[in-house]
Amino acid sequence: LSKSIKQREYPVTCPAGQVCKCFVAEATVLECLAGDELVLRNFYDAAVDHATTNHGFHRQCPNPECGHAIDIGLASNRVGLFRTVRCAQCTQEWCSNCWLTGHPGVACDEFKALKEHWMAFL
Repeated sequence: LSKSIKQREYPVTCPAGQVCKCFVAEATVLECLAGDELVLRNFYDAAVDHATTNHGFHRQCPNPECGHAIDIGLASNRVGLFRTVRCAQCTQEWCSNCWLTGHPGVACDEFKALKEHWMAFL
């Protein structure tokens, strides 16, 4: 079980391999790995990666100091064509199209150009 989780396999398949093809429930993983914080962290990181890769409405927060999983449908407000998404953990707002800092009312390409201009100025 630990080996699968260390390899960031998600969902975790039964250790019986060829005999059993079912997935191991989260409760079983918690029971088997209680106390091993690093392996549990890997399990939850793999779950977030799986959700953000396989479900179009989930995304990992682009804030490098956060990394919280965001449900775009629940955490967003539509402004024009795109949504401004707010991370529930760090409260940073992002554009759902370009994933730069939220910029309601300004097109993504225009905002990117303005940001580059200001960064060159600084």
